[in-house]
Amino acid sequence: MPVRHARISQKYGATRFARRAYRTKFHNGVDLAASIGTPVFAADDGIVLAADNNDRSRSRWGRYQYGKYILIQHDNNLATLYAHLSRQLVKKGDEVKRGQLIGYSGNTGYSTGAHLHFGVYWAPSVIFKKIPPARGLVPVGVTVNPLDYLPL
Repeated sequence: MPVRHARISQKYGATRFARRAYRTKFHNGVDLAASIGTPVFAADDGIVLAADNNDRSRSRWGRYQYGKYILIQHDNNLATLYAHLSRQLVKKGDEVKRGQLIGYSGNTGYSTGAHLHFGVYWAPSVIFKKIPPARGLVPVGVTVNPLDYLPL
């Protein structure tokens, strides 16, 4: 579990909030309610593909997509996304182990409150795109429902 004792605040898919708030009308992960500074752990062993920040400023008008995020590729052709972090403890290329502390939850990016956005991608589909006006690169690809992989 990427966050201990987590409560799901938004599920995967065409949720009511996603249909109102997202251009795609689809939420590509699950949101796990967590106060700022809650430890975030790697869901499985893997290699960090990215540790980036999409925000242009700290004001709510300068916050985009995932804010501070980490994307980890695993041996099973899946990659896990940890987004809206307040702090990242790993960098691109780092090897991580299941249960390793990789960062702390936050409220960065396009977020309405402190939480961890946890996503699962089919790793071969992941590409990184520049999506203005956001800073940095955003991971894009085929997602699967994280609840199929979380021990809840």
